[in-house]
Amino acid sequence: MRRPIVPLLMLCLAAAGVAAADPVTLTSGGMYWAGPHRSGYFTGQGSFGFSGSGFAASGSGFGSGPYVGGFSVGTRAFSGTVDLHPTFFYDVGSVTAGGQTLSGRASAAFQITAVPFVVTASSQGTTASFRTPFTAQGLVRLFPLSGGGPPIFSQEVTGTGTLSLYGVSIGQGGYLTDSVSLGFSPADAGSPTPEPTSLLLLGTGLAGIAIRRRRARP
Repeated sequence: MRRPIVPLLMLCLAAAGVAAADPVTLTSGGMYWAGPHRSGYFTGQGSFGFSGSGFAASGSGFGSGPYVGGFSVGTRAFSGTVDLHPTFFYDVGSVTAGGQTLSGRASAAFQITAVPFVVTASSQGTTASFRTPFTAQGLVRLFPLSGGGPPIFSQEVTGTGTLSLYGVSIGQGGYLTDSVSLGFSPADAGSPTPEPTSLLLLGTGLAGIAIRRRRARP
């Protein structure tokens, strides 16, 4: 009697995902959801697709978070929980990890911390955009296509990037949200402080060069 291989593989991948100690750093892609002004979409309808080292995930559904409905002028801090989860039968996603790709109903939830930004007034009926850097820590999960049962895959993720908020002015300093998006990008490495091991190797190399020069002197 042959045992089913695919369900066993899926369970193994799920266990590996849940037990992963280190979060995956997302370096490209992002998350998007529409506000009430976006015609042809339900409020909150959106999608996500992002990737990191050896990891990729995509899905669609409804999003929730700050300013889904609207916002007003003033200093705003887009920080809090954002979530995008499948709702309809066609909200099918996938996850690629460990060289394997699984299909199912994918969700992504993040705790966002964004740099406060200033929302300025604009003429009624015009669309204004506001952008600010953000950091995020979250969880990507993949559920069976049947819609029931526990997740078959779970992975902690983290990342940085640019948050973009688009709104249509309704006058008197108010905006109706057009869309919200999170664009992930590689963190700016800058000039990192060398690790102790690197300093040791550098010191050893410099000492070797000094000895060679001393021996080369007549």
